[in-house]
Amino acid sequence: MKSEHRIGRKWIHLAEYEEARIAFAAPIATIIAMIIFGLLFESTNTNLWKILIFMNMAMLISNMLPFPQLPGGRMLFTSFYLFVFAAALAIGTSVLMLFIQAISSLTVALLLSILTVALVFFKREV
Repeated sequence: MKSEHRIGRKWIHLAEYEEARIAFAAPIATIIAMIIFGLLFESTNTNLWKILIFMNMAMLISNMLPFPQLPGGRMLFTSFYLFVFAAALAIGTSVLMLFIQAISSLTVALLLSILTVALVFFKREV
């Protein structure tokens, strides 16, 4: 690839952490779609949105499996803390969507995932 064809980048090859951040986009997009479907389900109470929520939950959890070609594996092998954050956010959002409203589940899952990363960081450093 020629360097003049790259917009806004000096280097041609991606670093490992950049690959992990790109892989993190897949779970985030799935979580956003799940939250949108959750909001639509709360407003209309149609079973179609509930089915789409469960499909996104299955896709989210399967993408977070630590296999090398999946986003979870790419994050685990390049940035452990990003994987812990993404896995906690994915599992937390998926579980909480079953019990509480969509925005509340995202907020609580985000707080729990930040706490999880902090606990893992301090546990590993000791």
